[in-house]
Amino acid sequence: MKNKSNIVVLLIAFALIAASCSPQIRFASRKNIGLSNSNVIRNSQKATAENNLDKEYYLNLALSNTSLDSKRKEVLAFAESWLGTPYCYGGLDKNCTDCSGFVKQIYDMAGINLPRTAALQYDYGKEIDDSDTSPGDLVFFRRNNKISHVGIYIGNRQFIHASSNKGVVLQSLEDDFYKQNFAGFKKVL
Repeated sequence: MKNKSNIVVLLIAFALIAASCSPQIRFASRKNIGLSNSNVIRNSQKATAENNLDKEYYLNLALSNTSLDSKRKEVLAFAESWLGTPYCYGGLDKNCTDCSGFVKQIYDMAGINLPRTAALQYDYGKEIDDSDTSPGDLVFFRRNNKISHVGIYIGNRQFIHASSNKGVVLQSLEDDFYKQNFAGFKKVL
């Protein structure tokens, strides 16, 4: 009897797994939905690429800004070269980095020696109003009333940073998490 109940449990588990792994539109023909699986994948990749291009547009716009001084352009160019670097806590190089390690290395390359942690970098910089920001300024975020994250502002409400789940990426300050945890801008250049 015990073996039969185990088999029944296994069959139910298998049925649930099979049902959850089946495509949502498994009975629709490709003719009816108008897209093959490869087109769906291509369209998804295209949307992701377009989103990345939109964000890279802002970085390129900042780099081509003729009113920026050479040190700010240098910082932005160094930061751009780190895009795609994986995240790891305590990391300080292009093999992997955390947020403050990324910012420290970029500014070190530009000849500015920043402290190691986001909180110390926040204390180091000169506080500025949102309306006085320039590409190359630092942007900080708070969690539990403590400075916990830092990135480099590139203009147009965009910043580049080492995200704990995406690595070094371009991000919008308008994204919910960053909007809710925004702590301010600091000038170090």
